[in-house]
Amino acid sequence: MEKKLIIAAFAILPLIVFSQKPDTLIKKLDSLSRKTDSAGGQANNINIKAYNEKTRITFSSYFILLGSDLKQEFTAPFHFSLKDWRTVGAVALVGGSLFLVDEPIQRYALRLRDSSATVRNVSKYVTRFGGPYEAYILAGLGA
Repeated sequence: MEKKLIIAAFAILPLIVFSQKPDTLIKKLDSLSRKTDSAGGQANNINIKAYNEKTRITFSSYFILLGSDLKQEFTAPFHFSLKDWRTVGAVALVGGSLFLVDEPIQRYALRLRDSSATVRNVSKYVTRFGGPYEAYILAGLGA
């Protein structure tokens, strides 16, 4: 039982440690507020008053913005700090750990299902609840 708790703790730990801090995105319109464009010299006006009817996203501007986003995504690893690489390493470590314990957990779940009538009975209701009662599940997740 202790082993299962340790595995669960390691699975939940990254969610707690690396999750978005609640106030970091409040009152920010753009993630580029503190950085210049990697091509150099681009000034980003992120003042809320700058967004008006003329700054609406059109079909053509969408693809320009999409290209800019892709460029930032592909070049981001070249601008990572040590903290960013540590985060990448931690995520890879947790992902690799989960990959290694996936099969034993699957076998345990199958043994539990086969040996416990309670699990089989509950499973019938949970399985049925996912089909026609999808709205209840979504409402429960949203609550």
